[in-house]
Amino acid sequence: PKGNLIQWDRKTKRVRRVMKIHDNGVMQLFLLKDRTLISVSKRSVKQVDLRTGEVLKTYYRGANPRASIQSNQTRLLIKTRKRQRQQYVIVIDLTKRVKVRPEPRARDNHMLGSRNDQYFFYNSPSQGLSVWQVSSLKRINQPIKVKNFRHALYLPQEKTLCIVNEERTKVSQGIKRTKVLRGWNVETTQVVWEQVYEKHVRSIFTFASLPYFLVLMNNKVELRDKKTARLLKTIKLRQAN
Repeated sequence: PKGNLIQWDRKTKRVRRVMKIHDNGVMQLFLLKDRTLISVSKRSVKQVDLRTGEVLKTYYRGANPRASIQSNQTRLLIKTRKRQRQQYVIVIDLTKRVKVRPEPRARDNHMLGSRNDQYFFYNSPSQGLSVWQVSSLKRINQPIKVKNFRHALYLPQEKTLCIVNEERTKVSQGIKRTKVLRGWNVETTQVVWEQVYEKHVRSIFTFASLPYFLVLMNNKVELRDKKTARLLKTIKLRQAN
C-alpha cells in the first residue's frame, strides 16, 4: 500500500517490519547515522526510528515537498512551493530535531531555496534580499532591496550575489517587461555588472567546479564567466515537437 515502508533483513532476505508512515506515495528516503530515517512523501516529511518503526517527528505537512540533507547530517532542508510559485525552504536542525529560522517570521517574509544547499535566500519587503549559510545560519550580506525579484544565485568565491528582477516601463502599447540580471558585491552592496534580457529567464545556476554560471531561457542556455559575467558560449536548445 502507498505510504508503507518495508524493512528487509539483508542476511535472511526476509521482511523484518512493515511500517505505515504516510497516507500517500513515498518520494525520498535518507538514512541517518543514528539509525533513523527521513521519509518524504507527496504531502509530508517525517523522521522514523528504524529500530522500533516509530515516527519520531513530523517536520512538514503540505503539498509536494522536496528534501536534501547536508553531508554532515546536521541540517535538513525542506523545499516547497506556496503562493506566487515561489520556492520556500524550511531548515531543520537534526541534532535537536527542531525547526530553525534566521529571523523572526513576518507575514510577507519568505525563505527561498537554492540549488546549492549550503546557502538559502531570505527576502523581506521591509529590509531586502540576503544570503544565509545553512550550516551556521549566519547572514553573509547586508540586505539588498530589489523590486519584482525572480531568481538568485550566490557565487561565494567571487562574493557576488546574482539577482534577476523584472523591470516594467510604460510604452504606447501598454507595459514593457524586461528581465535584468545584476551582479551585486555582497561586501559593498554595489552592482558590479549588469545584463538586460528581452526574453524570459527561467533559471540561473552553477556548480562549484565550473568557472562559469548558466542562464537558462526558453530556447537557449548562456554560459557566463563568474567574475565578469562575460558571455563565453551560447547553446541552442531544441524545441520538442
